[in-house]
Amino acid sequence: MKHLLLFFFFLLLSCTGFPGETLQICKFKDDKKAALSLTFDDGTRDHLHYALPLLERYGFKGTFYIIIRRVPERVKDPSARTGHLTWDELRRFLKAGHEIGNHSLTHRRQLTRETNMEDVRREINAPIPIFREKLGIDVETFCYPGASSTREIEALVLEHHLGASRWRFPCGGSSFTLEKWSAFLDRTIAKGNDEAAMIHSIVPEAKGWMPFASLDQFDSFLREVKRREADLWVDTYSAVIRYKRLRENSVLTILSENADTMQCELRSNVPARLIRPLTVKYSGSGLLRVEQNGRPVPFRKSGDGVLFEIRPGAFLLKKQSVPDTK
Repeated sequence: MKHLLLFFFFLLLSCTGFPGETLQICKFKDDKKAALSLTFDDGTRDHLHYALPLLERYGFKGTFYIIIRRVPERVKDPSARTGHLTWDELRRFLKAGHEIGNHSLTHRRQLTRETNMEDVRREINAPIPIFREKLGIDVETFCYPGASSTREIEALVLEHHLGASRWRFPCGGSSFTLEKWSAFLDRTIAKGNDEAAMIHSIVPEAKGWMPFASLDQFDSFLREVKRREADLWVDTYSAVIRYKRLRENSVLTILSENADTMQCELRSNVPARLIRPLTVKYSGSGLLRVEQNGRPVPFRKSGDGVLFEIRPGAFLLKKQSVPDTK
């Protein structure tokens, strides 16, 4: 509790020389009200033929959870909609900016039903070097088979992953409707939450788990997300985790200021692999320039303030001088 109080104390800083001016770390990237991750389980081929082009059309990045033992080296018919993605095909997802995540070695059963913890550890950790060998990546997030876990299992996952999938809104299947999905998105934005969608098969003919009723329904599903893009940050599961972790372990301080400059610092206590830019909001008037490491940082007007992206370290704000009215 003490740590949280200190964090929120530094999160919003009033500039003593200019009443009404503040610096604030935004809760989510681009000062969006909420965050959403589109996650796809099992690595089925319809993700390549249907999900990938539609995600590109709408400008979204997704997280695709892969079961190692189900990945073939090659397929007889690359145009086939059934079956699982090859390693070469998974590289296409990475090249397009999507995340590949760990969905266990075999997905033979829920991890809570394994007979001993060594088998659990093997299901979680054995895929890590294989992803590194086949795709050249260190997987960052884990998806529990059957959405089942315990605190002990979660602790094992977090030894080598940034995070693991918690509850995700189930998408597709006979009970899914666009009305339910729209209501969920509106609640997410109203509450300022970060949430995730759990997606399996895209179309019935792919013969996967919980497909959407049709490709049109999946298209409409994405369109509902796009309609809320002004308020909703849509990104990979790992990107949201990294931003939250960095935000929760960072403070803003004003080192010095005068009539037209403000020396500031973003201090962060996280491992180097988590370092990414955070969105900072400056509420005030007359901002002319933002610099970090001697280089200009782009900024943009948003509502009653100005937004810019800053990495941990010192940065400088240059403001329009306030005329002396005396």
